[in-house]
Amino acid sequence: MAVIDFELGKKAIVQIYYAETLEIVGTGFWVGGRYLMTCAHVVAAALGLPTCQQEEDVKGHSIQLAFAEAKQPKPRTAKVLSYSYHEKEGGQDAAVLQLSDDIDFECEPI
Repeated sequence: MAVIDFELGKKAIVQIYYAETLEIVGTGFWVGGRYLMTCAHVVAAALGLPTCQQEEDVKGHSIQLAFAEAKQPKPRTAKVLSYSYHEKEGGQDAAVLQLSDDIDFECEPI
């Protein structure tokens, strides 16, 4: 298993914002390429939706986020590629996001 330097690794943490604000709703993690992972409940809250949405109702929506730990405070946009929230079906709570642009700083995916 590869070991990631903590200071470099924490740059992969993103702050996710509520729609139309710079107020943090939750976090996510860059996993490589243009892809991020977060919780579905964070995406729903960011979009101002109840968590019990169907994937097709959330997929394609855009959210704002920033790589604050990487000292990249400028908000970036990512769209929802996958959304799964099922409280009673094994506790599924995951979402995959795709950045609109490549990252342009040194970072290790988590």
